[in-house]
Amino acid sequence: MLTITPLSNLSADIANMKIAEAYLWYSICEKCIGEMKDTIAAEERKMAELLTTEEILEAQKLASDDDKKPVQPTSLRFPRHPSATLKA
Repeated sequence: MLTITPLSNLSADIANMKIAEAYLWYSICEKCIGEMKDTIAAEERKMAELLTTEEILEAQKLASDDDKKPVQPTSLRFPRHPSATLKA
């Protein structure tokens, strides 16, 4: 037997599906971000092995500047932090 769902119930069902779909995407993103954090941390450790303590401290200082401005890339390949300047 064919059952016809009233339009009012259909709207609620669609809204619930959209909420469930949004939740699904948030869950997927959360999982991906967790994996990315692990990869970034591993690569950061590898790079730290190549730096002196002074270089690491300077990089950490630049990364934590409170007055950071959005990074404007100088090219697509080499973005630069606004406070990173060449010293003569």
